[in-house]
Amino acid sequence: MIIEDIQALPGDTSVVVEGAFVTPVMAGVGENAVWLMPSRDEQLARLERRNPGGDHKGLVWGWELVRSQLDGSGARVIVVDGQSVEQTVEAVEQAFGWVAP
Repeated sequence: MIIEDIQALPGDTSVVVEGAFVTPVMAGVGENAVWLMPSRDEQLARLERRNPGGDHKGLVWGWELVRSQLDGSGARVIVVDGQSVEQTVEAVEQAFGWVAP
């Protein structure tokens, strides 16, 4: 989804955000959203695998921007550092209360 799509959703719609720099401020969502984020260490490792020895400062800055906005937004964050797709889906379901914890 792009930002306009997220912003157009009704306020009670559950939203899962993953990927590029989509911040809570940009998306206009909070408690009804779950962000899938790697830890800082995992993000650095992923960047290094994609571009060994490259300058990752701008991408790390973007990760830090999203993370800092998430800290005060009320949105939930699921750290995705090597979990399987099934484990990630289960964590999202639990975050939204779709299954018993």
